[in-house]
Amino acid sequence: NQHKGSRVILQSDFANETTKLSILNDGVFDQVASTLKNVYPHMKLVVPALMIAATDARYMHDISDHVFRVCPFDSMKEDKHTVHADDERLSLDSFERGITFFSQILKAFVL
Repeated sequence: NQHKGSRVILQSDFANETTKLSILNDGVFDQVASTLKNVYPHMKLVVPALMIAATDARYMHDISDHVFRVCPFDSMKEDKHTVHADDERLSLDSFERGITFFSQILKAFVL
């Protein structure tokens, strides 16, 4: 892909197509938001946002209209510099709450 401007040419050697938008108005996102608030009571607002990382979630769009990239690990704010680095870590409390979130989501949608 090449994009030409008045004096600039941008060329990308690698790019992914954008993923389709997930449905937000049928209650599924509301259940995800409610579960996050249940696990993290201090969380007052959960909103959809743009994620620029290429996660494995991009492969799920063929089988679901509801693909939400959720990171339910609160300590990622403090530990984000360790992601994919030496000594990658999460706090134990954050890890436990993340497991609780995924357990509740599975119970709500699968079990």
